[in-house]
Amino acid sequence: MELVYIIGAGAIGKVLSVCLSNDGKKVVLLRGSVDNGESHKENIRVMLPSQEIIEAGVTIDTLSNYRSLKGLIVLCNKSYGNAALADALKDKIGCSPVVLLQNNEGIFDHQ
Repeated sequence: MELVYIIGAGAIGKVLSVCLSNDGKKVVLLRGSVDNGESHKENIRVMLPSQEIIEAGVTIDTLSNYRSLKGLIVLCNKSYGNAALADALKDKIGCSPVVLLQNNEGIFDHQ
């Protein structure tokens, strides 16, 4: 099973990680602004717009604990972190697909 790496452990990253986990995907939620942390599993509960509460046990980790990321990479971080994150990811992602889920200004200001 291919891994899904979600970078950004805010509201969007957490909801996405729970939904994908409940759909049978193997998910790792990577902290976008915190590094050098320890890997741990956390039970995350979220309320959907329908008022339904869903939950899943999700692995939460930091980027520095990975030499490479082989799988789908989903960026849910704040756009002001894009330059630093691009530097951190450039030698780790190889040919892995990257999906941007950002709605902040300046998303494409960084090269």
